[in-house]
Amino acid sequence: MMTNSKMANYSSKFQEYTLFDNLDSYIIDELSKISNEVSLGQGETLLRYNTIETHSFLLIEGMIRLLAKNPIEDELFTVGIAVPGQLIGFIDVLRQDSCETAIAKENSRLIAIPNNKLVELYIKRKELRERLDSLESPCEDAKILSMIFAEQNPTPKDGKEWIINQIKTNKEKKNREKGIKLLSSKVIGYEHLIGKRVKNETNSE
Repeated sequence: MMTNSKMANYSSKFQEYTLFDNLDSYIIDELSKISNEVSLGQGETLLRYNTIETHSFLLIEGMIRLLAKNPIEDELFTVGIAVPGQLIGFIDVLRQDSCETAIAKENSRLIAIPNNKLVELYIKRKELRERLDSLESPCEDAKILSMIFAEQNPTPKDGKEWIINQIKTNKEKKNREKGIKLLSSKVIGYEHLIGKRVKNETNSE
């Protein structure tokens, strides 16, 4: 059984970060009850490629590399860096498809939250649901951009460079478009792919 001191420690950690700050105390208490702290050494894998993990992770110390697959070569490359306060892994649950791959850039500490319990709170509590729906990940953008890459004619020579440039350009466009609610998968011109299983995006509504 979790001690009161450990639960209080997790509770204070959750409330340090914008994603969970000022949420109803019930939500924070429930998250604290089900969570555990984990540590990763530099180079250790947090989220495996093409796998929806059982837990999501709130980064509280260190940095995590967010990776995508090169559409030309069989390799993973960095599309972003997660810093303390970011929740890693829940995008996969929201989209019901594996988007995020993550490896520790340096020694890191994280709070592990079981996805099944997090989903229960997501369904029951609108306040939490609205926060989690706002999550963004460059991994998701990269996976959608990989599909767009395949449509290019002629095909760019460097798939990795093309995706990184598109993510950067698209982020700048998003920042300029005031008053529009932006989701992590909103690539300008491909809004119809938002919230779809990216490997089966042609499914009907």
